[in-house]
Amino acid sequence: MNNEIRISLISLFPEFKNVLQVQSVLSDSSWNAPLSTGKLLELASLLFVCKSFKSLGATLEIPDLYSNKPHLFYLRNEIPLQHSAQAGHSATLNFEVELVDRYIAAFTPKVIIKINNKFLYIMREGNPIHELEKAMKYETEYKDRPDIGIYSGEVYVSTDKKTINVISKNEITEAHFSLEARNTTVIPLISYHEKGEYHTTTNGIIECSTNKNTYQADSQLKKYIGIFDNHSNTTVTALFVNGGENKSNYLTLNVDMNDLINSFSSLETKNKILKFIELIV
Repeated sequence: MNNEIRISLISLFPEFKNVLQVQSVLSDSSWNAPLSTGKLLELASLLFVCKSFKSLGATLEIPDLYSNKPHLFYLRNEIPLQHSAQAGHSATLNFEVELVDRYIAAFTPKVIIKINNKFLYIMREGNPIHELEKAMKYETEYKDRPDIGIYSGEVYVSTDKKTINVISKNEITEAHFSLEARNTTVIPLISYHEKGEYHTTTNGIIECSTNKNTYQADSQLKKYIGIFDNHSNTTVTALFVNGGENKSNYLTLNVDMNDLINSFSSLETKNKILKFIELIV
């Protein structure tokens, strides 16, 4: 069934063809996983959200990184720190990927969106820019990362040997920082400065699950909203995509895991995704 889903998604999303058809250990971890893990539910959710953005007149850009190295698309947007207490920490678990590439992929959005003269970007299972901001300014750490996050602004990532340089811009301020790509248990920050008082703006978060009940979904989304609460007047809008029958008190999209493509293609699903997007733009 997973191969049929793959073929269908390649047909529906030709701009993501390189990402969807790439064969690697990283991509196989999604395509060979049981549907019950929710990995393909998360991927399909991202793609169909992008499709709805396009239907509203948005332009999409897939960063060059994923054209040149499409397997990196399957990595989380998470700084690859060591976790000495764990047998398989994130920096070495996918050992076939160079550490520099893991750092670059951590800060590189999956998709860049331009709509109504406004830039947004999508990240999966984390936003290291927000995480770094929390650590730098508020000495706060968190482990809860939404499956999909949609944020305001633009992100530029470049490298100089083992130095990763990142510029994060919103409408009026910027954050510039550099990190050293090395195995470490702490964020390997080299420098950080702002133009104006910079804050990450989170527009929307999406939680995907095949087994969460209402209480679990509500609790998780409430926690995300608290962590990603904005300094601006922008409200964090939440969407729960459930491969089961339970609903959340937040906007909920129920899909049939045994008929994933048709579920996402239904009029009811399209309308709910459009409602979610209209709340965040």
